[in-house]
This record gives sequence, C-alpha cells and structure tokens, in this order.
Amino acid sequence: MSTDPMSSINSAGGSYAKFGQPGDTVTGTVAEFTFDHNYTSYDGNPNPCTVVVLDVDGELEPVRMPLDNGRKLYAVKQALRTANAERVEVGGTLALRYSHDGDAQRGQNPPKMFTAQYAAPNPTVAAANDAVNAAEAPFTAPAAPTDLF
Repeated sequence: MSTDPMSSINSAGGSYAKFGQPGDTVTGTVAEFTFDHNYTSYDGNPNPCTVVVLDVDGELEPVRMPLDNGRKLYAVKQALRTANAERVEVGGTLALRYSHDGDAQRGQNPPKMFTAQYAAPNPTVAAANDAVNAAEAPFTAPAAPTDLF
C-alpha cells in the first residue's frame, strides 16, 4: 500500500459511491480508512470528510462521509456498536445503504438517511494472509561468515 493516505481515492479516478435512490447499497471489504481535508461541498465551501475505500469485486469504491451532516458517519458508528467493534479496520466488511429520505427543511431537498452493517476482519483469515504474504516476500540470504577458518 502506498504511503499516501489518499492514493486509493486518487487511483479510483475521483469517483465516489453514489446513492441516488433509497435502497442503493454499497458493500465491500475495507481497503483504506482516511480523512480528506481538501473536499469541498456542492456549494464550494470546505467540508472535510472521512473516507472509507471499499474493495467491491476488485474495484476501489471510495465512500465520502462529510462531517457537516454526519448521516453516513452516524450509520457507520451505529454499525460499529452493533458489531462490538471499536473502529473500522482494513479487511473488515462494510455495507452502507441509503435507507430513506428524512424530513425536508423548508425550501430544501429531504436529507438522505443511511443504515450500515459492519463485520470486523476475521483474525484467522488475516493471520493466514500475513503468512502467505510473508512466504511470498523476496528471500534475502544472510551474509556469508568470513571467520570460518
């Protein structure tokens, strides 16, 4: 993984998960969990947001969770509580669904409301993956001893 925390987001071509209609859902394995300080909202104002990058069938699907309204973030926090998890972890599974429209404020569109489910990474699978990755690491031979004779 790159040392740039926004590398997965940038490599996804700047596209983010879209939730156009109630029922729209994105589910995937958490590939990255980061913070985007440079995001601006539709009106051009700065709007920092948390970003979860999901691996959905081999494609990176970033999900923005702006801090100004917190509806997606709130849903994820509720899912963490339900799963007895302290935080979103790489390797976990996250599903985020646009569940319904909230009550509209006068002159505004109704807010999108979300539900989420989270499952922490399986430690047995993670350990097996670490073992495979270690086995695939390039072999470096130790230096030959020079004082044998």
